[in-house]
Amino acid sequence: MNEWTSYSVGQVARWQGGFAFPSSAFVEDGIPIVRMSDLKGGRLDLSACEKVPAAYHQQLRDFALRDGDFLMGMTGSLENYALVGSQDLPALLNQRVGRLVWRSDTVEKKFAILALLSEDFKRHADKEAAGAAQKNISPSQIERFCFPCPIESSEQRRIAEILTTVDEAMEQTEALVGKLEQMKAGLMHDLFTRGVTPDGHLRPTRQEAPHLYHPTPLGWLPKEWSPGLLSDYLDPSNGIKPGPFGSSLTKDIYTSSGYRIYGQEQVIAGSLEVGDYYISAAKFVEMRMFEVQEGDILLSLVGTVGCVLVVEPPFEPGIINPRLMRLRPLPGRTVPQFIRHLLLTADIRRQIDSLAGGGTMPVINGKVIRRLRAPLIERKEQERIVQRIASLEAKIESSTTHLAKLRQQKQGLMQDLLTGRVRVKAPGPS
Repeated sequence: MNEWTSYSVGQVARWQGGFAFPSSAFVEDGIPIVRMSDLKGGRLDLSACEKVPAAYHQQLRDFALRDGDFLMGMTGSLENYALVGSQDLPALLNQRVGRLVWRSDTVEKKFAILALLSEDFKRHADKEAAGAAQKNISPSQIERFCFPCPIESSEQRRIAEILTTVDEAMEQTEALVGKLEQMKAGLMHDLFTRGVTPDGHLRPTRQEAPHLYHPTPLGWLPKEWSPGLLSDYLDPSNGIKPGPFGSSLTKDIYTSSGYRIYGQEQVIAGSLEVGDYYISAAKFVEMRMFEVQEGDILLSLVGTVGCVLVVEPPFEPGIINPRLMRLRPLPGRTVPQFIRHLLLTADIRRQIDSLAGGGTMPVINGKVIRRLRAPLIERKEQERIVQRIASLEAKIESSTTHLAKLRQQKQGLMQDLLTGRVRVKAPGPS
């Protein structure tokens, strides 16, 4: 069996930090400079980068990027990295971003890059940055990092190939998720401007069939729709219920079990199972007006406003906290998931953003909800709209779950393969 040895980064490469470009040098049209914010999970995203005059590319040749460069952030999480492609050039290396300058024939570059992306390197960086308010790591600290490595280059290449294959599968799945999300955004626009006919198809556009639409204060709507308010979909007596005053639900009354307290953490996470705050049965009876029921829509009110979650089985009995609002649909008139989707449309989001107060921390309340304008659509068509969105959301969820499994698989493979815990058989000579 082939043996393993250990190398430091400094034995096989030099770590080069970037140049400190002054902000006074930034121009509208010039050579991109790569900052930490431009490192996007393995790729460069220069769509919002700063630029400097083209003359800098000649003056600072030592900081000019090359095809295949491995870049990594040197401040903060130390987990931002990217591989430079020919499409990213020309570009220059900015401060607090470093690159690996290769100088070895004994270690495959791809293998060393994987070592720098490993959990062992993260622990090394944590140790080197211990005690600092913000993680910072220098070239010399990176070059001191030691990593195990097979002596045979063929085994190094095989390990890199296996992990690269997983990376490619992750990239393809990420691209699919992104495409599906774009499709959902387009579908949402169409569904809430054109709707779905009884045969399950989108109505033709107004340009294609103007006789199917009529002008309203909300713009052109299908003739089967009428202008109204979002509150028209809600129970008139108990449809809009903000959470209790904070003084009536303080932490000293929390219990380890009993009736759950639902807050923004569940809504933002999109799961009713998140969190572990409870109140006693006696307190629940006292605050029953804030109870959640199946079909209720929970809406976040402060800071991260406008996140939406529908209460669906299984869920624990409980109440909302002061940072949530409970919307209760009109029985027999409204499909709860339809309200969730309606609240997330671009038009409703614009209205919420316009009406939300609170300055640096937006806040919405019952008055904001009552002022939201929306098209009024019959229940049968609501159901068809929800069904169309649910079908696409199922595909997004499936792909997202697959992506999470691939990430977990890669993490396990890196731990096994980069330490020699699991050996791979390198291909023999042909």
